[in-house]
Amino acid sequence: EFIAIFDADFLPKPDFLTKSIAYFSDNKELGLLQTRWLHLNETESWLTRLQAMQLNVHFTVEQGGRQKGGFFTQFNGTAGIWRKAAIETSGGWQIDTLTEDLDLSYRAQLAGWQVVYTEAVGVQAELPSSMRGLLGQQFRWAKGGAECAKKLLPILLKKDLPFSTKLHALLHLSASGIFVSMLLISVFSVFLSALSHKLAFSLEALLLFFPSTVFLIIVHFTANVVVDERGETVSSWYRSPRITSFFWHYPLLLAVSMGMSWRNSIGVFEGWTGRKSAFVRTPKKGNLDGEKRIWLAPNDWRLMEIFFCFFLLTAACNDLMTGQYVLAFFHTLWGLGFALVATKP
Repeated sequence: EFIAIFDADFLPKPDFLTKSIAYFSDNKELGLLQTRWLHLNETESWLTRLQAMQLNVHFTVEQGGRQKGGFFTQFNGTAGIWRKAAIETSGGWQIDTLTEDLDLSYRAQLAGWQVVYTEAVGVQAELPSSMRGLLGQQFRWAKGGAECAKKLLPILLKKDLPFSTKLHALLHLSASGIFVSMLLISVFSVFLSALSHKLAFSLEALLLFFPSTVFLIIVHFTANVVVDERGETVSSWYRSPRITSFFWHYPLLLAVSMGMSWRNSIGVFEGWTGRKSAFVRTPKKGNLDGEKRIWLAPNDWRLMEIFFCFFLLTAACNDLMTGQYVLAFFHTLWGLGFALVATKP
């Protein structure tokens, strides 16, 4: 009647089923229970710390927010329990997208099943420890998200649902488009910086974006310092050594996210245009042959990332000479991000 699904590197505790099945006992419309991911190797390297930071935001803020707001949420592919009937009546697993978990969870909700996320139950798992493994995973997620948006949005928008639900689903399914936006912002900011004095445009207008930047920092800080793994506020968080770690790693998180924007934008483009590619799993250290089947990007992708690196670092030098120090900071950060993505194994 119920099917628990785990990736091979997930380590559920012995009481996982006891705690999880309880959610289904009084709710016959519950089709899926998604639990939180915890991190076995968060402290292994700066790369695993960055992944943990972003995943903590995804679960505590995004998944938790969708749950509290009553919006469509998603199955993360692992650490969840499906009601067998929900899978069968929603069309089953389908292989036309790279994120078949997101696809099925949306189809189940469109069919009337409930999807619940809980932070009260968590499962430890291994984070990718290599940059190449992480890039393959992120490319698959970005492309699969675009494929699901193309497939599901026409159906969802025709459904008799509240406007707020439709709007949130639209933003959720098209979220991978953020990488396209990041790439365009990085490029056009360079030209904007170079032409600002000729166009009589004051870069002080960019301060309008300052509140949103502060808000993003607050969101990430809350999910990684103030809130614990169960989504509860830590009483002495202001004395936590995680504060220092957060402000050291957060700029790196921004840099690496920007560095992934080129290849993930390609994934988004391929997803929307219908170009198919193989599902390449994310290698973990538990797999002795993992490195043999790791996803490798084409060489011309890396050449473009190296180009963006030099392009942005050159812009940063120009910013320093013209006194545009804020842009110099961000262009340096973004250039570093492209360098890390292109060169780190």
